[in-house]
Amino acid sequence: MGEISKSYANIVGADAMSFVGLKDTGLNASGVDEYKVRLESAYSRRPFDVAFVGGLGLHHLLRKKNSLTDTGGDLSLKHKDVVKQYADMFGRISVGLGVPVIFVGVPTLDGATILMSAAKHDFNEFYDFSIPVLWDATESRLFHVERSRLGAGILHMRLAELTNACPGVRCDGMHFASFGRECEPSSALWDHFLGEFLLKNFG
Repeated sequence: MGEISKSYANIVGADAMSFVGLKDTGLNASGVDEYKVRLESAYSRRPFDVAFVGGLGLHHLLRKKNSLTDTGGDLSLKHKDVVKQYADMFGRISVGLGVPVIFVGVPTLDGATILMSAAKHDFNEFYDFSIPVLWDATESRLFHVERSRLGAGILHMRLAELTNACPGVRCDGMHFASFGRECEPSSALWDHFLGEFLLKNFG
């Protein structure tokens, strides 16, 4: 189920891992059912020992299609509400499936790289580059404060730790690899980061 799962399955004694991307819309009953069905369907085809879910990331800063920032108000509180909904939902799904769920947090933007000559062609279509810093802090605080309530079935992986530690390596300041662009992949940086996370939590 992806090269990452193949690389690290043996480290944690796992047969496989599952990866699910989140939509940029709010949750409702049908949304909960959809993700539950997707994970259960993947599990029935090939049982896995851990599931990664993520996607509330940098594309949410785009002004033209964003549902998380286009209604005004406190962006940190809004993000907290959305993440809390997903954490609660996947915590319940984790219990149902009997496997842990890893919530992949938002990365930060590398503004200096985005604005290098020539600047990323659509840089002006994004909201303030510092917003993901607030979102990362919001997620970290939420998972710390809500740890006992959420239970051991859902864990938080702070992708911002990787992006903050490696400035300048994402070719456009945003993507580790980007299909269809002249963008050298730097996705190998995931290897150590993901392996360390898995060993720390499951090794």
